[in-house]
Amino acid sequence: MAIDIQEFVKSQSKLVQKRATQRVAKVDLTNKNIRGQVALHFVPDEDGLPMLTAKGVMEVHQTEHYTYQDEERVRYPVYIIPSSTNYNNVKGAVKPTEMQLKKLDKLYGLLSEYRDLSNKFQEGGPKINAEDTETNLWVKSIGTYTKFWAKICAINPAVPNEKAKPIDTSKVIMCTHGSANFVKAFNAWGSVDEDSEVSVEDQLARIESAFSNEPTEAASCVKITTAKSSGVGFDVEIKNTKLEKFSVEITEEDIKEATSLIKEDWDYTSFDDQKVDTLIERVEEALTLYDGSDEESEDEDESEEVEEESDDEEEAPVKKSAKKNPFESDDDDDE
Repeated sequence: MAIDIQEFVKSQSKLVQKRATQRVAKVDLTNKNIRGQVALHFVPDEDGLPMLTAKGVMEVHQTEHYTYQDEERVRYPVYIIPSSTNYNNVKGAVKPTEMQLKKLDKLYGLLSEYRDLSNKFQEGGPKINAEDTETNLWVKSIGTYTKFWAKICAINPAVPNEKAKPIDTSKVIMCTHGSANFVKAFNAWGSVDEDSEVSVEDQLARIESAFSNEPTEAASCVKITTAKSSGVGFDVEIKNTKLEKFSVEITEEDIKEATSLIKEDWDYTSFDDQKVDTLIERVEEALTLYDGSDEESEDEDESEEVEEESDDEEEAPVKKSAKKNPFESDDDDDE
């Protein structure tokens, strides 16, 4: 019987592949250091998907200390935990078992409870201090979470911060937006106006020019404006720009960088039981720090909860001891 060594090597390679979900750097367009105007070009992922939106996610921040080759290191992992209902809306998602969905629902509920108890803006202050938890656990809820690949041409923050870490715009990067108004603005921009003086064909050409599946020296950009609204959340506007004023080069490497969106931040193609189980254990342990003795009355409940379109993400406090991160292998830090 002939053995196909090439197929065997290919299958073996999958066992030692680094997961892209662990290495992706992201640009949050609602972050205070970026929020304002951003000119960018959309790069669809390897499946041809322009962007992916999830309804209801928990953004989990942690501080983890670990040892790698006898060297003490620290990392600040951020995990996106979606509500289980997203599995019904994501094309290509695996179908988790009933037990897995219940487990994810349990984790989501625990994170919601922890978020409320650790909310520093509530009356009387937080009931749980993140600094007292094992990994400086900090949680933010996002009602509508959109992610997409893009090549950024220019960033013009409404409130510039010279101390903010510069963003590498030389390559494709994942952008995220935590507002339902972003989706509405994108849909409005991407829709054809049949009553316009501009022909439907020209409108479609202008829209499609803001996306690239092939390399090009000068790709068109759109300008996305994100501003804090007078009420809750953000006001968002998307407009076309002139090619001579805003354009980017899209290379073969840029195209390769745009991996499948359904596998980034949270991999919908396989259910990570270990990740969910470990976080459940961590959050349950953190919740034991609240004794319930200063429980508030019902009318105060939810009065100062974290908003669906919450404001700027804050940096979780650093703690001096933590267990090794179970979500990454040591190999991931050997760059």
